[in-house]
Amino acid sequence: MTIGGNFPNRPQLILLLLPLIFATIVSSVYATCQLSFEQNNKLYNYSLTNPIRNFPHGILSEDGFYKVAANGTVLWFQLCDAMIFNHDPPTCIECGDCGGISRCGMGCSALVANTVGGYPVCTTLGYSSSTSFELIDKKDPLKGITAKLSNRGPKLNCSLAVSIVCDTNGVQGPQTLELVGTCDYATQIHHPSGCAVIISSHGDGMGWFGTMLIIILFFFGVYFLGGAVYRYYSLGIRGIDIIPNLEFWASLPHTLQSSFTSLVRRFRGPSHGHRSTEEFSCIYSQQQNSISRNIKKNKQKLPFAIGETKEGCDVFNGRWVWDEKRPLYEESACPYIQPQLTCQEHGRPDKDYQHWRWQPHDCSLPSFNATLMLETLRGKKMLFVGDSLNRGQFVSMVCLVHRLIPENAESMETVGNFDIFTIKDYNATIEFYWAPFLLESNSDHPEKHRIQERVVRKGSINAHGKYWKGADIIVLNTYLWWMRGPNFNILQGSFDDEVKDIVEVSTEKAYRMAMKSMLRWIKKNMDPKKTRVFFTSMSPSHEKSVEWGGEPNKNCYNETKMIEDSNYWGSESRKSIMQVIGKTFSESKVPISFLNITQLSSYRKDAHTMIYKKQWTKLTPQQLANPFSYADCVHWCLPGLQDTWNELLFTKLFYP
Repeated sequence: MTIGGNFPNRPQLILLLLPLIFATIVSSVYATCQLSFEQNNKLYNYSLTNPIRNFPHGILSEDGFYKVAANGTVLWFQLCDAMIFNHDPPTCIECGDCGGISRCGMGCSALVANTVGGYPVCTTLGYSSSTSFELIDKKDPLKGITAKLSNRGPKLNCSLAVSIVCDTNGVQGPQTLELVGTCDYATQIHHPSGCAVIISSHGDGMGWFGTMLIIILFFFGVYFLGGAVYRYYSLGIRGIDIIPNLEFWASLPHTLQSSFTSLVRRFRGPSHGHRSTEEFSCIYSQQQNSISRNIKKNKQKLPFAIGETKEGCDVFNGRWVWDEKRPLYEESACPYIQPQLTCQEHGRPDKDYQHWRWQPHDCSLPSFNATLMLETLRGKKMLFVGDSLNRGQFVSMVCLVHRLIPENAESMETVGNFDIFTIKDYNATIEFYWAPFLLESNSDHPEKHRIQERVVRKGSINAHGKYWKGADIIVLNTYLWWMRGPNFNILQGSFDDEVKDIVEVSTEKAYRMAMKSMLRWIKKNMDPKKTRVFFTSMSPSHEKSVEWGGEPNKNCYNETKMIEDSNYWGSESRKSIMQVIGKTFSESKVPISFLNITQLSSYRKDAHTMIYKKQWTKLTPQQLANPFSYADCVHWCLPGLQDTWNELLFTKLFYP
């Protein structure tokens, strides 16, 4: 045979090699976390990373790692992936082969710490050089499998054997840890991923259907990989957007669901009373005083969404549960918390307020994934706009991602009304803009804004809004500064007018004007196909202890327990304002996501800064004698409640 002709050029060569590259990658990745075998004419398959009910990532720990402690030894590990410490990171004095002391264990498969002389000394499996699987019981393939991670390094030959026992009831363990060799460990967990799937019960081969399915999946893989390579290198696209036709694939489940629903309705005939809109409500109690609005169902995938919240689950309706894994970061580990929020630094004696986690009644919140948030923000801007309470949420978000950013790769600066946190490696910013009314006012100076007679200029949102353009994710808030009494001053003209035309209207009317101005600005300036806009509801204060059964003339000071009455609603949170929000939003078609943090925050009288903060003015002897007189029952300690606000923001951003 004679080989002739021209050698293919580089693009053709890449296209020819893509199928082989893809097949190699797929086989290597899936082989590490999959076991298949035939026994008694049955084909058993264990796919540890396949999504199953309640476990979208299979065996992978949602926390980024598993942890077990026994006999003076602590083991951290992750199966089928490297570890990511979103909270409770290990501290070791020896970790040179896996991230160093400051990032010990990050990216490794397993990490072991033994206390020697009172100090933690760590041994790492590092990146496991091999992973093997075998049945726990060869006579009973349904019992589960054992995954053995090995790292044959130059100094230590270490291994970890994890028995994954089939348990359809959920996850239990790991609770035991056994040293079976010099550097060989064994542990056990119960997990649904340890249950085998019987793929075939008879027959000698896959048949035409199986063969066609493999061929189709192969070409889809080539399409995805080839498109991703082209978009990455030729178009310079980064992050999740390198997936070709991302909008189509992300919206496909919803499209199929809508098509199926339409087909069912066609056969069933018209449904009397069917509503084309869904009810959106902010609930202060379980029976009465609900505010609702109708929102058109959005049939297109929202920007940044990668999944959806379980149907019928209201993530804002739930309870607080104790969680030893909290807080998500330490106060001392985040240098960006303002001194008026650092409660531990200023002598707060308790830490219980840091350990509560919000648990919705009908589902669970996804764990805050700082890596996902950073990758999503690559090349983008997240902007918080509002008053000092929104600044607190901004700082919380910065602290939640800060721990994953290398030293000298971040910065914080103040420019005018902006606080700008820059993440250099990601070309991303998280920003805060001071605008306590959203509209132009006489309180807009970021520092000199303590003005008794507050005035807001009618329809003046562009005075601030011109600085918000270009944000990819924007979180708006305004409430506290409006609460000066039953009426509010509105400027009809300009602050530059020699004679100012100021009229007094009800606070509700003034607030409605601000909401309508905000919605008009969003409609005109925000592209719903590229940006997400959130509005955070009122943050409750706790100034009157009699409202939760306390003594008269007292407030949140010295409160270390939360309010247990699920129907509690403090008088500082005006229901009339919630009604304004509900009615105004319901009459608008502007796409905006509502973060209803009011009810869940109203229980947390224990989470305020109280007296444990920097005092900007010298306290008088009378104040020092009566801490209730100067306790701050408006702002919140960090870490604390506002981290939960950002967990809800994370949920609504990625799983709307």
